[in-house]
Amino acid sequence: MHPDKPEQPPEPAADDFTPDLDPALEAARKAVVAREERRKEERRSGRDRRQRPLAEPMWLAAASASWLLVFLILLTPPAFLRAPAPRPYRPPAEATEASLRFGLWLANHRIELFLAGQGRLPSFLGETGAGDPAITMDVTGERSYRLVGRIGELELVLTDAMAADSFLGNSLTMLRGE
Repeated sequence: MHPDKPEQPPEPAADDFTPDLDPALEAARKAVVAREERRKEERRSGRDRRQRPLAEPMWLAAASASWLLVFLILLTPPAFLRAPAPRPYRPPAEATEASLRFGLWLANHRIELFLAGQGRLPSFLGETGAGDPAITMDVTGERSYRLVGRIGELELVLTDAMAADSFLGNSLTMLRGE
């Protein structure tokens, strides 16, 4: 030993040091020592205690499912959150009849122009340039015809013997909204 250095007593080991302590402090000290021993053992065995426990993936899956549900509701809201579907427009019966009368009058006018220009009746209504699917033409003779207009349950007939202007009536006024 060196004469200039005073001799110091060796430090006691952690397990050897047991001063008189309060029983609660002693229990806390033993718990800390036990925890440190477990950590050392886990490090030695190669198992890291800080790995994700099983609860974290479950929490992540639940959060992902919740967000997916929120996005689906925003993109395609359920029926009780949507406004009712718009109803298709149905014009009043008077307007429908006025429109059909005008269509028949117009088809009659085109047939008369075709007859005056070609000297014969058209074989079908489309030959005159009238292309309304609600109106059909039936040829009843060499220079006679019959126009039939159908919209839903409404059916109107205009023949070549009828006065087209009186058939039209006040349909143009009604269609203009006057």
